[in-house]
Amino acid sequence: MSDTRLRELERLWKETGSSDDEAAYLLERVRVGDLTQERLELAAYSGHEGALLCVNVAPPEDLVPWLRGLTAPNLVLERAAADCALTALASLPPHEVADLRWETIRAALAAWADAPGSERAAEFEAANALVHGLPLPTAEAEETILALGCVLLAPVRSLASAAALIGARKVKHSVAAFALGHAGSGGVTPGVISDSG
Repeated sequence: MSDTRLRELERLWKETGSSDDEAAYLLERVRVGDLTQERLELAAYSGHEGALLCVNVAPPEDLVPWLRGLTAPNLVLERAAADCALTALASLPPHEVADLRWETIRAALAAWADAPGSERAAEFEAANALVHGLPLPTAEAEETILALGCVLLAPVRSLASAAALIGARKVKHSVAAFALGHAGSGGVTPGVISDSG
């Protein structure tokens, strides 16, 4: 019965696009155990309209206080940081990332973000080490390096670096998307994210 109700609420929300219908769907996901309350609160904290209707949260508008208040399972923040770093990397002019090492880094980051694990993390760390020999012609490229380098060790710092390039709104959207299990702005599909990560 609950599975049928969940599918019906999802269908209604997708049909109407209404935040109220999405809120009903999100609350049902929490009720049936498909979404944790913590993730719902993170999505609301990130400004997600449907989640805000479910949770009494007043997220800060400014990026720095918002970043300071982030609390979430590391894997959610790491995957959102990876998604934002990919978006930032894609925003650089092609001539700045023409070196093939950038593609190796992008591919390793996307693979890790798509299916994280220690093996993939090691691949990403090895690819990220390639960055140190790359020419950095602009401040944007340097900020992208910061975003890439911090993904696994300091995801909040990585989100801050990405925000300098792609904007706070996209960063918040990505965090909310990963909290709810949707695709982020960089095209990374979250799949199932364990809260133990």
